[in-house]
Amino acid sequence: MEQGKMFTNPSDTATVRRHGSSELYVIPPHTRYICSTFAEINCLTEERIKYDLILMDPPWENKSAKRLRTYDYLSDAELLKTPVEDLAAEGALIAVWVTNNDRLRAVVETEFFPAWGLVKEAEWTWVKVTRSGEPVYSVDSLHKKPYEKLVFGRRVGKRVGRKVPDGLVFVSVPSAIHSHKPNLSTVLKPYLAGGDGARCLELFARSLTSGWTSWGLEVLRLQNSRLFQVDDRCEVPKCEINVMVDAPCDD
Repeated sequence: MEQGKMFTNPSDTATVRRHGSSELYVIPPHTRYICSTFAEINCLTEERIKYDLILMDPPWENKSAKRLRTYDYLSDAELLKTPVEDLAAEGALIAVWVTNNDRLRAVVETEFFPAWGLVKEAEWTWVKVTRSGEPVYSVDSLHKKPYEKLVFGRRVGKRVGRKVPDGLVFVSVPSAIHSHKPNLSTVLKPYLAGGDGARCLELFARSLTSGWTSWGLEVLRLQNSRLFQVDDRCEVPKCEINVMVDAPCDD
């Protein structure tokens, strides 16, 4: 997949796209996405589009990532350079996923948010459980905890959405795919300053959300057609697969 170019599916239906290889990817309707390294994130800011919601799941540096090399992590100093100020609209809501690490949560609240011109608004907890309803890890474990945090910051301005409630806890069975977070697009919509016309952006994305712009080095990783299956119970006519090869958007 060519890096640094914006691709889009402006139609009302999902499509299947091939990006320069034998792999096919499922592209949801009304999505925009761009693949690049962090060093080339300016390809996103050059659009000069301001977003009402920026959701990010940063590749945090930690001992496990260093030892197992499961992903390319970024240091706190590098993540601090994320151009949130250039991307956030007045009154924008910024949501940052943080592992159960008190140091990282403190870094987000005391270093990242002030540098990005944000004020902390709320903090949610995602509790991960098994299909039987038990925590995936013991709450008393000294190493792995069965929960992660989502910390919200708001860009101060006259244009502000409804305040995010603090202390909300939501529970779900996690995906078998490492670090795959639950999709909260519908849940977050009421708190956006832009209302129904709000622009939403996911940074460090590994999947796409209908109606959103997504950026990341692995932006299509979880859109691989091999991760999808046709539901025979669906009562809609079968659509024709539209295979497009590295077709950039016209915007």
